[in-house]
Amino acid sequence: MAKFTQLPVELLQKILSNFLNINHHVAYLVLPLFEPNAADLAMLKAASRTCRVLRDAAEPLIWRHLCLTQPRRQGHPTTRQLIGLIRLWHNRPELAGHVHTLCFSGDDLPFGPQVIKEDDIEFVSQVLQEFGFQLSPPWVQVPGQTPETQPWHTAFNNLSFITALIVLMARNVRTLDLFVGGDFFKCMPSPGETSARLELLNRFRYHSTTGESMASMNPLLRLAPSLKQLQVWRARLGHDEDLDWNGLTSLELLDADASEAAIANIIRSCRGLREFTFSPDKCHEPNETMEALLMHASTLRKLDVNFGAGGQEDGICVGSVAAFTSLEELGISVSEMGWDEECTLHMLPRSLRSLDIHGYPVDDECRQEIEWLAGAVESGTYPNLKEVWLSSWECDTDHPGPCRGTYVDEDHPFREGVDEHGSDWEYDSDEEEGCDGGRTVTELRAILLEAGVSCKIMSP
Repeated sequence: MAKFTQLPVELLQKILSNFLNINHHVAYLVLPLFEPNAADLAMLKAASRTCRVLRDAAEPLIWRHLCLTQPRRQGHPTTRQLIGLIRLWHNRPELAGHVHTLCFSGDDLPFGPQVIKEDDIEFVSQVLQEFGFQLSPPWVQVPGQTPETQPWHTAFNNLSFITALIVLMARNVRTLDLFVGGDFFKCMPSPGETSARLELLNRFRYHSTTGESMASMNPLLRLAPSLKQLQVWRARLGHDEDLDWNGLTSLELLDADASEAAIANIIRSCRGLREFTFSPDKCHEPNETMEALLMHASTLRKLDVNFGAGGQEDGICVGSVAAFTSLEELGISVSEMGWDEECTLHMLPRSLRSLDIHGYPVDDECRQEIEWLAGAVESGTYPNLKEVWLSSWECDTDHPGPCRGTYVDEDHPFREGVDEHGSDWEYDSDEEEGCDGGRTVTELRAILLEAGVSCKIMSP
C-alpha cells in the first residue's frame, strides 16, 4: 500500500482541501466575502512545513483566499510586511498565481505617508516599472496648467501604490473584495501602459471609503476584461460616467447616490442581467427602475430592491413582477409591496422559488397579504415557491418594561411571557398598541409552514 506522501499531488491537495473551511460573509459588508478558518489555515501551514510533497499540495490552498487585513483582529500588516509580500511574490510568482480571492481594507492599513527604507524604495520602484506604473504620476490637474508630479514614495498615499501592485501581481485572482479610496485606483496603470491583465477576475466588491464617484474604478475595470459581477457599496454616480456596463450579468448598487434616470440608464447599458440588487441613499420612485429592468425580463434570476420608503404611507409600490418569467429569487421591502390588487405578492412569476420580505410586517394589511400568499401557494398559484424569509422582531428600546431588548429570530423564539401592553409599567405613547414581541412574525411563519413553504426568520 502506498504511503500518504506517495499519492499524486492533485489527490493530496483534494484531501487537504477538506480540512480547510471557508467562512462566507455574503450578508456582512464589513467582513471578507471569503475568510479561511484561522485554525484550519494554521494546520495547513504546519503540514506544508513537514516535507516537500505536502508543501506542494498545501501551498495552493494556503494562498487561495488571501485576506491582507482582518477587521475583527487587532493590528494590521505593516508597510514593511506588505513590501515583504511583494518580494516573496517577485521571487516566487507561482505563489501569487495561487490567489483566487483577495481582500483588504484601507481603513485597516497604516494611515498617511509611510517611511520606506531606501533599498525597499529601489526594489518596489523596479517592480512598479515592470508592471507599467508611473513612478511620478500627476496628482493635481488644473485646466490650462502643467499637472504637478510627485515621486510615488513621497506621496501622502504611497501605500496605495504598494496595494495596487499587490493586486496586479495576483494575476489569477477571481474575486476582489476591496475597501479603498479613490487614490488606490489613481495609481493603476492604463491598459496601454501595462501588459498585466486580471483575465480571470469575475467578481469585484468595492466599498468606497472616500465617497469617490464610481468612475474612479475605471483604471481597474479596464484591466479586467472578464468581469461579470460588480457590487458597490455607497455607490456614487457622477455626471458623464464612462463606465462600461455591457459585460456585467450581476449588479449590486447599495446606498446609491444617483438619480432615478441614471440608474435606469445603467440597467439598460447592461446586457442580459441575471442578478440585480439596489438600494438608494434616499427614497426613489421605483417606476423608472422597474421599467428599465423589463429589458432583462427573460434573463433576470435574482431581484432584490429596496427603494427607501419609510412606510406604506409614502405610497411607493414595486408593482407587478410577473413579467420576469425566469425570476427565482425576489427581495422586496414590506413597505413597498403594496396591498389589495396592487400588492406585489399577487403578481409574482410562477418561476419564483424564494421570497425575502425586508422589514417587519407591523401593519394589518401586510399581515393579511402574507396570509394571502400562504393560501395562494397552497392552492397552486405559485407552484415553485418553496422558501420565504421574514424579518426578525427587535423591540424598540425607547421605553422601559419587560419587553425591552427582546428579539425573535431563528435562534430566539417568541416568548409568551412578555407583557406586550405594559400593564405594569409606564409608557408615554399609545399604550393600547403595546409591543408586538415577535408574535406577528411567529404566527405568519406557522401559517406559511402549514401551507408547505419553508419559512425562516432573518437575524437582525
